[in-house]
Amino acid sequence: YAALERVCRQLARAIARDGEGATKLVSIRVQGASNVGAARQVGLAVANSNLVKTAVFGCDPNWGRILCAVGYSGVEIDPDLVQVELCGTAIYSKGAGVDFEQEKLIEAMRDEDIPIVIKLGQGCAEAEIFTCDFSYDYVRINAEYTT
Repeated sequence: YAALERVCRQLARAIARDGEGATKLVSIRVQGASNVGAARQVGLAVANSNLVKTAVFGCDPNWGRILCAVGYSGVEIDPDLVQVELCGTAIYSKGAGVDFEQEKLIEAMRDEDIPIVIKLGQGCAEAEIFTCDFSYDYVRINAEYTT
């Protein structure tokens, strides 16, 4: 079972990394959810957010875009319990953004692998979702062809 899970995870990462015009792989780990379904729902909302994807492309450590997607995920959350880390740096906790070294985090966001960790503070369930950034090339590729 562990070997199959490892292979499936590698394939999921490869699919996300190979997105049209993608420059970065984004892994979103949602922890502390009340159940796995809620963790997946929050993770998918963040992964499918064009504003989060463009912020990642632009190396913009914008916690507001992440929290907005968490908020419209449909999962009831308490913003005072939520914590968000981006590239290993805490950027949101206890209902507000936290101080961080912005230039250092911007530099870390230039990497090809961008981890986002969202801790909901509601339970023990977790999920991990993979996506990619939303680049100029994505727009160009999709604007230049018709079906």
